[in-house]
Amino acid sequence: MKVLFAVLWKDLVCEWRSRDRIVAMGVFALLVVVILSLVKL
Repeated sequence: MKVLFAVLWKDLVCEWRSRDRIVAMGVFALLVVVILSLVKL
């Protein structure tokens, strides 16, 4: 279990250092939510 958390922590730290991917994922998630809410109407 410690190995799993160590790998997860390493990946999160690497992603935090390259914030451009985090911004891109956030924009993508926002677009998906908006599109799905419009489809239900």
